[in-house]
Parts: sequence; C-alpha cells; structure tokens
Amino acid sequence: MFNSCNGLTLASTLINLGLTQVVVMREPIHNTVAQKFLVQFLQGLATHRDVHEAMIAVVQEMKLNNALTFPSAYLIPSLFRHREAALFRIKPWGLKQFLRQLLPKRKEAVILGTLLTLSLLPPIQALLIEPRLAVQALYRHLTQQMPKTVSPPVLLVQIDSESLRQAQIKADKINPLDRRYLGHIVQKISVQPHRVIGIDYLLDRPTPEDPTFLVTIRTLAEQGIWPVLASSQGLDEKQQSFTGMDSRGRWSLSASIDFHLGYMELPSATDQCPERCPFAYVLAMIQTLNRFVPSSPAPKQHSPLSRAMKFEQWRTQMLRTHPQQSRAAFWNQPQFRLHPVTVFSQQIGQLWLQPILDFSVPPTQVYEAIPAWQMLETSTHQGSLAENHQQIVILASGGYEEADDNFAVPLAIRVWQQLGKKPNLHPAVFTGSEYHAYMVHHLLSKRLVMPIPDLWMIGIAVLLGKGVTLGIRSGRSPRYVLVGLWGGTLVYGIVSLQVYVSSAVLLPWLLPSLAVWGYVFPALREGRG
Repeated sequence: MFNSCNGLTLASTLINLGLTQVVVMREPIHNTVAQKFLVQFLQGLATHRDVHEAMIAVVQEMKLNNALTFPSAYLIPSLFRHREAALFRIKPWGLKQFLRQLLPKRKEAVILGTLLTLSLLPPIQALLIEPRLAVQALYRHLTQQMPKTVSPPVLLVQIDSESLRQAQIKADKINPLDRRYLGHIVQKISVQPHRVIGIDYLLDRPTPEDPTFLVTIRTLAEQGIWPVLASSQGLDEKQQSFTGMDSRGRWSLSASIDFHLGYMELPSATDQCPERCPFAYVLAMIQTLNRFVPSSPAPKQHSPLSRAMKFEQWRTQMLRTHPQQSRAAFWNQPQFRLHPVTVFSQQIGQLWLQPILDFSVPPTQVYEAIPAWQMLETSTHQGSLAENHQQIVILASGGYEEADDNFAVPLAIRVWQQLGKKPNLHPAVFTGSEYHAYMVHHLLSKRLVMPIPDLWMIGIAVLLGKGVTLGIRSGRSPRYVLVGLWGGTLVYGIVSLQVYVSSAVLLPWLLPSLAVWGYVFPALREGRG
C-alpha cells in the first residue's frame, strides 16, 4: 500500500529506471480492492486491450457494480507513462492474425495492383521477354555455353528481291507468286537427297500455273520425298481444300503456319491435330521418323497412308508398326504438347507456360540460308547441299517488300548480328520461315524453354518483400537490409540467367524485383526516420 506521495514518487522512479508505463493507486486501498483490480486488469490485457483501455474497463466495472462495497475506489487508479512510449498491448497471434499482417497496406496495394496489371498485358510480356533474351544471348556468348550441334538442321531457300529480279517475275506474279517459278525451285531442291521439303507459301488462290506445280508435287512423292504445304486457320473450307493441291490428298501434307510471335506452336495434350498440325511440328516429326525408321513410308500415289491425308493417322500407324523407335521420338513425350494450364490461359488471353523461341541460340546453329537464285545456279551450292542432305529444306520468302511474313528483327538476333553471326540474307527483317526454323531446331534438339509467368513470381516476391518489411519493423537494421536487398537482386539475376541455360526455364527478373523493392523501400525509409 502506498500513500499519494509515495505512489507518485514510485511511478516517477520506475519510469526513470526504464519502465515506460506504470499503473499506481494515488491513495492507500484495502488489499481486497487491490486484488480485485489486479485480476480484472489482467483479464483486460488478456483480451488484447492496451493498458489504458484495461484500466478504464476495471474502473467502470468498480463504479457500476462495486460502488457500495468499495466506495470511491474507482477514482484511485492512475496510469503514468513516458511521453514517447506507445501504450502496451499484448498482440494477438495465430493464423488469422498472421494472414492479416500479410495484407498489403495502401501504398503496397497500389504497387501490387500496378505490377499485377502489367504482368497480365501481353504487349508488356513481349516487351519484357525481348531484352531478356538479348541479355541471355550475350550471357551465353560470354560464358561460351553454346549448344553442341554438328550442322544447322534447317536449310532455308529464300526467294528474295534479287531472285525475283533475276527470274524476271512481274509485279502481278508476286502475290500470289508464280507457281511455275516455285515448281522450278522445288525441282532443283529435289535433285539432292532431301526427304523433307516444306513450302512456306499459302497456295490458297488458284492460278493458271497450278497444274504444272501439281505435277512437281506428284514427282516429289514418287521420289519418296515428303512435301509439306502451308495452310492457315484463317482460310475458309474451300481454300483449305485447295491447299492440299489434290482433293484426295495423295501427294502432300498440309500444316498450319499460324503461330504466336516468339512462342513455340505445339498441339495440345488432347488435340491430336488430325487435319493440320503446326508446320514446324510436322517437318520435325517426319525428319525424326526418317532418322529412327529409315524405311518409313513416303507419300507415294498408291499408298493407303498418303491417300488418307490424315497426318495423325499416319503417325499412329508408325507408332504401332515401329513402337521401339517411335517411343524415343519427341512427339511421344508430354513436354512437346501444350500444357493444360496453357490451353486454359489462352482462353483468357494469356500464354502461361507456353514455350518460347530460344533466340539465345545463335542463328548459325539453327539454319543455313541461301537465296533462290543461287539455288538455281546448281554448280554454286551443289556440293554443300549434297553434304547436308539430312537437313530439312524450307522454301519461303526472303524479305522482299510484297511478302506477308516480314517481321521486326528480335533484339537477341541483333546481338548475334553484331557479334558476326549473320546467316540471314536480309538483316533488316526477320521472316516467318526463320521463326519456323527455330521451332524445328528446338523440337529436334528436344529443348523447349518454359517461361514462368510474371504473375506467379510476383506472388512469391510479395511474400518475400512482406517478410523483409516485418523484419525491419521489428528492429532489423535498415543498413544491412539494404545491402542484402541489392546483393539478393543481383544474385537472383545471375542465377536466373544460368537456370535458363542449364534447365531451360525462364525465371522473370524485372517485375518480381520491383515487387520486392516496392514493399521494402518504404519500410526502409520509415526505419531510417
């Protein structure tokens, strides 16, 4: 028990010794009152009230219910505290409270919403992947971690402006291109023992030269060469039937040249693409069959397989007749089909987990390109063609102005151009056939780069940033946190570059790093303050 003077003096003394807040009785009280006050006060603290709220609750209880038993006792308790000290409160703890701590504050919510919006915009995704692949190409060059390839698996025979000029093709014969000129080039290609020839031209519009070109295609089939003709999902049924060049589909296969720019085009796990598989997928599949099963059937006129014109049926029969060899081929592995997550994401305008084209591989290891006019001069390239007869040949446009598949050169390809690896004949544009060549290379080398969506990594980065923020607010030194943050960002960048090369996984760097910094930097400023 303390009298008024002793109680005030004791409170001041305790605060000066380091206790930030003290509850004292300003006048002497009975021990029973003290015990009742203490029990109810502790019960109030146990309900997560602060010391002032707990004291007021006891005072109100004593005033209402114990006014007769302990008269004026509610007037005695007083709270003394240091002027800069926060009121003591037992903080609640549990899953609910932990999740509540993870909820973003106002500034954090703005940062999180902005980054999530950016991660869901396809143009922003493409904008982020472009420089990342350029850095990846430079990293691969500096570390000399090049893929081991003997020779480029694809030969591009490109019809460029010089080829059109030397062939004296008139303007009205460019689009659609003169079929006799196409047939003439195909005949020159077929002189060499190439078993797979893809024609990356849409033959959807009839021309007077079609019968002559059809004879050329039939001749390829009789020689045991697989001609693969381009088709597009945008063509109507009548045009698609014409693409096969034969109503019974005896002498050729059609394949879709449609693709998302910069991404691999693959069939889904459930879609067996009975009518039209992706163009590069068909070329790579036939080449693989030729490698594993040298005696694989070719599209001859009287072959029941070629008459069916159903590529998946042909593939199914090959799996049945040559199960051992076909089991090792890429098409029998699930990673060479679109992931179910990718199929779902396409319905909401996203491309989650769809493999990207790995432009960090130099184009000189992907394809060899020669202009059509040099191909027609047989003496110039006959030797090299004979040596590389295992190449897949793609006849396509070569960057002339009227072509429909001229695209901007990817930044990573520009890096390789600056480093002296220039297989393309037209450095100002990147053609659709070059995209298809990269797809063929990835399928034959069984390497697909899987991009982890920015949205997913931002979620992980937010949890990391929130954890660091809570650590700062609990007393961690802001200086050490800042050094660790810079070091962690740099190390994560280097690790993500190496993981791309070693494991074919693209871990996004920029947006997740911004998420961590966006959470931690405001807390660092508060800590310094």
